Amino acid sequence: MMFITFLDILPGQYTRAIKVFKNPSTDNVKLKMSLWMFGKPDAIIIFDADNEQLAGEFVVQFGEVAAVKTSLVFPIENMRWTNLH
Repeated sequence: MMFITFLDILPGQYTRAIKVFKNPSTDNVKLKMSLWMFGKPDAIIIFDADNEQLAGEFVVQFGEVAAVKTSLVFPIENMRWTNLH
């Protein structure tokens, strides 16, 4: 399962957030991409996990330094309506 996490860094936490963001614990997940952004959100992380529980265990490490929002994502080709001609 593929997930995307949006991170809005909490005030006063930028230095800690950058350290966590650059070296996240990736036990039980496969990190696909992490991007720092201008504007909001401050960063996004795209990763694979076998289930929602493992995804939750991964993103909790960011909770002390950022407001975290995670969603399940999938390729648009997997949407049934994209096969219509």
